[in-house]
Amino acid sequence: MPELPEVETVVRGMRQKIEGAKLKKVTLRREGLRYPFPPSLGKLKNVKVTSIERRAKFAIMHLDNGLSVLFHLGMSGRILFPEGSEPLQKHDHLSFYFEDETGHPIELRMSDPRRFGVVDVCPTATLQTSKHLMTQGPEPFGDEFTADYLYKTLKKRSLPVKQAIMTNKVVVGVGNIYANEALFMSGITPRRKASAISKQRVAELHSNIVKVLKDAIKSGGTSLKDYVQTDGTLGYFQHNFKVYGRAGKPCPVCETEIQKIVQGGRASYFCPTCQK
Repeated sequence: MPELPEVETVVRGMRQKIEGAKLKKVTLRREGLRYPFPPSLGKLKNVKVTSIERRAKFAIMHLDNGLSVLFHLGMSGRILFPEGSEPLQKHDHLSFYFEDETGHPIELRMSDPRRFGVVDVCPTATLQTSKHLMTQGPEPFGDEFTADYLYKTLKKRSLPVKQAIMTNKVVVGVGNIYANEALFMSGITPRRKASAISKQRVAELHSNIVKVLKDAIKSGGTSLKDYVQTDGTLGYFQHNFKVYGRAGKPCPVCETEIQKIVQGGRASYFCPTCQK
């Protein structure tokens, strides 16, 4: 599933291509993905894209008519800008057709084989209180997400720390890969109770959550199955994994065998020597 670094990479690709462009029309090739498309989506035309941003794992396209289009990639979604007359593929479910300031046509095409993605339209003025965003926690790069905030929040959580930092109400966008890597960098086992971690170690964890997410964005995200960048190229953060997906292989620090357990239905990888 695309997480924060992958969605941020997609948003940056969208900005380069269509920020400031005019949306001419939207073509829908099915009635919806995870949810039905709103009737207003197919009626969007001749409106300008004023800005594009990310909130949690949503890419948000703001328009000059007071509406915003939200994209969630779900499990297997892709947003691509095909070149020329590239033929439609089986799972290309909708297209947005734009013109840039020079009149050059641009197509944004969303494909989603598993159809867990979301595309919705919301009034920009009430976007933050919409059903999609109202329960989301702080952004990891925002002013609200401090080491002190994380310490006080984890103190109230009795579940294992890995599951706690993957909870969107605690902080958005820390998916399974990045939680595993941040905990390894911090020397904290994923099994440790969230409320039992010292303030100093939480500060280290906070710093490493921010670092691993920023490093992943610089690498264009992680491509394991479906995710690609908007130009079709793969992300390459997967080449930097220290523990994720490396069960049975030596720890890069102490050479102890990396172990794998399952927590909350998700795989956790850790070094039993380096992580306590």
